[in-house]
Amino acid sequence: LWDEVVFVVVGDNGEAFYEHGFGNPSGPMYDEVVRTLAVMKLPESMGLRGSIFARPVSHIDISASIPGI
Repeated sequence: LWDEVVFVVVGDNGEAFYEHGFGNPSGPMYDEVVRTLAVMKLPESMGLRGSIFARPVSHIDISASIPGI
């Protein structure tokens, strides 16, 4: 089953731990608040190798790519 599944893990938002004077994501959009984890594991049958995207992506980018798989 693992070889045939699409597995996605994402973070909803980063956390600020008072680096800029506030302790939650409701303040200004500093880098540690904006950047989060996003991992997508595709089926091995697709024959695709891992990739790292340096540009920003959104949750909608991930969900939009699943139907094409």
